[in-house]
Amino acid sequence: MDHRITDPVADPAENDPLYSERLLRVAAPFICFQPPTRLPPIIPLPGGDKNRGPVLGSFNALPKHHSALLTSWARLLARLPEARLMLKNPDLADRGTRHRIREIFAAQGIHKDRIVFESWVASYEDHLSLYNGIDVALDTWPYNGTTTSCEALLM
Repeated sequence: MDHRITDPVADPAENDPLYSERLLRVAAPFICFQPPTRLPPIIPLPGGDKNRGPVLGSFNALPKHHSALLTSWARLLARLPEARLMLKNPDLADRGTRHRIREIFAAQGIHKDRIVFESWVASYEDHLSLYNGIDVALDTWPYNGTTTSCEALLM
């Protein structure tokens, strides 16, 4: 890749030496988010249940969920024994993908029942409604969320 389109906020000029690509900056932000005009209802607690542990969640693209990231989240779950983790992505419909993720958590002592998988939903409103099922949205690294971060903050 020869060029990367960005903006001066996401990549100030002092970041240039950090890239192998030439940065092409546009004046307006290169990423924008327009919330939908119709939102699902926002409930106070996931499922309205005050008697359960926290639910952590990530709706980011699966390629961002590398082994080191999942291992760090498993360590977090180990420190929060009542917590569960919800992962949502259409690719989680694949049985092998779910198995691979469960194995990473199992290697850290996290039982498979503490990992909740959501895959495809019928509509964008249904997708946003799933945010009602989590207490804390987790972000990926080193490549963080963009739309998913905006959606989590919105909901």
